[in-house]
Amino acid sequence: MKDKWDSKKYKSISGLQGNISNELISQLTFKGNYHVLDAGCGTGDLTFKVAGIVKEGFVLGIDSSPSMIEKCNESLQSKNLSNVRFITKDINELDFSGEFDIVYSNSVFHWVKDPVQALDLLYESLKLSGSMGIQFPLLNSLHPMIIVFNKAVKKLKLEDEYRSWKFPWYVPASDDFKALMEKKEFEEVKVYKKSLDFNYGKSINLYKSFDSAGLGVFASVLSKEKAEAFRAEIKKEIETLKNSDNSTVSFERLFALGFRKLTNR
Repeated sequence: MKDKWDSKKYKSISGLQGNISNELISQLTFKGNYHVLDAGCGTGDLTFKVAGIVKEGFVLGIDSSPSMIEKCNESLQSKNLSNVRFITKDINELDFSGEFDIVYSNSVFHWVKDPVQALDLLYESLKLSGSMGIQFPLLNSLHPMIIVFNKAVKKLKLEDEYRSWKFPWYVPASDDFKALMEKKEFEEVKVYKKSLDFNYGKSINLYKSFDSAGLGVFASVLSKEKAEAFRAEIKKEIETLKNSDNSTVSFERLFALGFRKLTNR
């Protein structure tokens, strides 16, 4: 698959992921000698943070995007860290067996092409009694990007272009995701949804966030002329989301936590 990520663009608007990651990481108990897997590390900000916590341990950051891993390795050169490594690898291609005390995935699972397989592989990556934490956005009808997309499609009368289009994101119900984890025999499973606000300051920053998050996926089905009109309309619709003078929007996220069984059957 062609690398769809622009690491520089992603880095410039990744504040939302950073804010949300704090809640995810706060629910995982790290010890100084733990081995940790960051499944979908992006530009590595959270990976570096965790490496500073497990100073006697090790953190492996994986991402399917070569440009993201290149950015991570560039950043690593200026860090005083010897316990972190980055490799290009898709979450659906993990081949680890009982190697990590903690695995986590921050703002990734909505892109996963096979969530059942991904959960299986994350589970197998854990040591016995190891813990896993996942959070990702729910791109449902309440998501601001989906709201402006639907408005732009209606305004520009693009319904025919999207009639046979397959929605690319994974948007499970909390109970369904919990059931998947329990079927894989994760223990002490906790799954919940939470709405989190983020202030982008200026409308252009919110547009850049949408562009990085998947706006190009919508535009890819359109002709060049229609895609340009579509993007222009998205910018107009973003203005309608503004709260007073600020571009503060609410994102609904799904959080999931669990442990690998202490013993194998």
